Amino acid sequence: MKNRKEMTCLFLYNPNSGKGKLLKKLDYIKQKLCEVYQQVTIIATESMEDTILKAKLACGSYDVLAFSGGDGTFNNIVNAVAGEKKRPILGYIPSGTVNDIAKNFGISKNIKKALKIIQKGHVHPFDIGKVNQQYFVYVLALGSFAHVSYDTDQKIKKKYGKLAYYYKVMKEVLKTNLFHVKIETADHQILEMETPLVLVLNSVSVGGFIVNRKSDINDGKFDVLVMKPGFASGLFNVLLKNKHQKIVTNQLSISTDSSFDWCIDGEKGMTGQIFVKNLQNHLCIFSKKEYKNK
Repeated sequence: MKNRKEMTCLFLYNPNSGKGKLLKKLDYIKQKLCEVYQQVTIIATESMEDTILKAKLACGSYDVLAFSGGDGTFNNIVNAVAGEKKRPILGYIPSGTVNDIAKNFGISKNIKKALKIIQKGHVHPFDIGKVNQQYFVYVLALGSFAHVSYDTDQKIKKKYGKLAYYYKVMKEVLKTNLFHVKIETADHQILEMETPLVLVLNSVSVGGFIVNRKSDINDGKFDVLVMKPGFASGLFNVLLKNKHQKIVTNQLSISTDSSFDWCIDGEKGMTGQIFVKNLQNHLCIFSKKEYKNK
């Protein structure tokens, strides 16, 4: 790795993420990044496609790709760089509604604290997943509540934060939508059952709740949780060991009769059968040196 003072940094930010606090701190962010890096370029992104396009510019051109946004923005960044041969180190300033991904690396939503992590420069490798032809970071979900994050209006999220999600969840608890799944893993595990919710996890938390405390984000494996039917469409069964089936694997396929869309890192994804593979330590990010996500 180059000397930090010889490194270049591209900083991308989503002006629509969070409640707009970051916009007031742009000069401060540039000042702090310039203390560490030889060259700092700051660019605003206008859409998912624009984020992906501009993030690709960093591959082979910048040593560090720093960015701000929520879990959706993080997913966009990963999809931009994961398929490239030269991948920059990621620096993250969380500014979304829930910021589940940031919790995995011990990164604070506080801008000053997040910048200190980037400045200190401790590099942490981490796994990502590939679902069909798309990359993801922390969760695939299908069934009850899986659509809440992408169905909640952006303006309402910006105004009410997490409360916007919780309100949407409460409207769903009395609905019961069971569907059939068949899960087959590369190591020949097979699980077939009726369920209200399936989670493929590489994360400690989902939707702001700690649901997988023993998750290890660079062990090369996913934790697959399949809920048993129960009260509130199985919402609370994710927290109870005897109320869900769990599979640990690095590669799997899931077939289903559900017409629901898969939720990929909080965003709307494909429908139907999926093929999932873990790409161990595929990317690197600046995180707390002492932080362990177990």
